[in-house]
Amino acid sequence: GAMGTLFAGMFVGRHVLGAGSEGKMLVWEIDPMLDASFWESAGGDCKPNPKFVHKLHDCAIFCMLSLSNDVILTGSDDGIRAWKADSLLSQNAALLHSFAQPQIRIARGATLPVAETNGLARNTSGSTFISAAGDSKAYAWDSATFKIKATFEGHEKYLHCVQCKDENLFVTGAEDGKVMLWDLRDARKAGELLPCSGEAKHFVASVDIEKNNWVAAGGGSRCVWLWHLGSRKMVAAMPSCGDVQAVTFCGDKIISAGAEPAMYIWSRSGTLASRVKTDEPSMYSI
Repeated sequence: GAMGTLFAGMFVGRHVLGAGSEGKMLVWEIDPMLDASFWESAGGDCKPNPKFVHKLHDCAIFCMLSLSNDVILTGSDDGIRAWKADSLLSQNAALLHSFAQPQIRIARGATLPVAETNGLARNTSGSTFISAAGDSKAYAWDSATFKIKATFEGHEKYLHCVQCKDENLFVTGAEDGKVMLWDLRDARKAGELLPCSGEAKHFVASVDIEKNNWVAAGGGSRCVWLWHLGSRKMVAAMPSCGDVQAVTFCGDKIISAGAEPAMYIWSRSGTLASRVKTDEPSMYSI
């Protein structure tokens, strides 16, 4: 609608934040929506209005990250911006810092455009955050200075997503169909998780990793893949009806969604626990 397509969403305290194609951040309050009387008076087709709408970028926002209680990052075509967290939950957004992936120099001093930021994640302590960029690289940034600490090269096409497991290990997915493991202590690739043979040509749109050594990913194969890190073996391939655009671990289940009006809930063994229909024809974030 008028708010455009939302590519990213997250909880901050008692609020839900959404951001997307219009360069805007939308902020909703949760508590009123938990009251049954709100929905009774609003009617069945109600889409609650956000409490605040902030114009944060001149182009689409692809990702967001809560870096700390005080700082929220937004990633876009024009770089990364750091915002005062509590300002986004009120009337006037306060910009703390603006920065971008390095521009590639070509002949005669010219530079290529800034690479877009498609994903953001932080390590456990929050001392470092990682950007998944459109120049096929991942970048590790110092959270205090917003300066690059390391560059991670290995993907052949642009990155879609990144998630951190702990203080040092993180995982990326890219348009080249690969899911790669990295260690912040060593800029070389720590490993690669392979989908079913012959399926590597499909892009990887979303990836998640959790502390008990499980990795889930999905993308252009209409499938969610599940690996166990200890063995690097794929445990399950879980088919859906549309390309997968969002995957997340939730308790002992895996939730996926994408280019169809449904959300899937999977068990760790790869069996479908339930398929929940939605009003939206396509989902980009869970």
